[in-house]
Amino acid sequence: LATHAFPGGVWNRAVVDVKAAGRKALMRSANRDAARLFQEALDALGRLPEGPEAGAHGVDIRLELRNALFLLGEFDKIPGYLRKAQTLAENLPDRCRLRRVWNCQLAHYSLTGEPKRVIELGTHALAPEMACDDPGLDIVTNYYMGIAQHTMGAYLKAMQQLERAIEMTAGNNLHHERFGTSTILSVICRNWLVQSLAQLGAFDKGGGDRSKSRSRRRRTGAAVGARGQAR
Repeated sequence: LATHAFPGGVWNRAVVDVKAAGRKALMRSANRDAARLFQEALDALGRLPEGPEAGAHGVDIRLELRNALFLLGEFDKIPGYLRKAQTLAENLPDRCRLRRVWNCQLAHYSLTGEPKRVIELGTHALAPEMACDDPGLDIVTNYYMGIAQHTMGAYLKAMQQLERAIEMTAGNNLHHERFGTSTILSVICRNWLVQSLAQLGAFDKGGGDRSKSRSRRRRTGAAVGARGQAR
């Protein structure tokens, strides 16, 4: 369908079909093909009139393209797509979509070693006026903020953010969710929590969290990985 929609100039159909093809390529780890298809979907989207539906597609496709570029290691291309996605999302009445963009930006700032930007944006994201009905967004934001606080040596604040993320996974029965990141978030939060405890010399308090992390990894077969995709 994606192949036929482009030559026929059926641009609205092309956006949907090519985006779907990009997602399938990403699921197969055909990351180069996925990046090309998402770019083609953006090209098709550019042929359509501007409006809320086009804006929503523009945000979602750019976030998908960001994931493909991350997996390709083409990090320098990511900020431009995220900036455009943020501009589009800010003009939509969908706080959750904007929060997803911000979480991708938090992941990028974490990767590039900019903890102050993580804390600044994360604080804004967790403000009451930005609340939405997806608990995963708050969990991911607290996770990245916890890493940033730890990186800056604010270990007590790091623990507070990480414990909040862990509590939210437990409260919403989301223990084994990855939330679009590269690992089970409750596991990696506990690992960072143990590191903060160690920095404070509280070695007697870290054993339980480490044991829970190992247990969850064994049950799911998941390994603790890098700071990758973000919900």
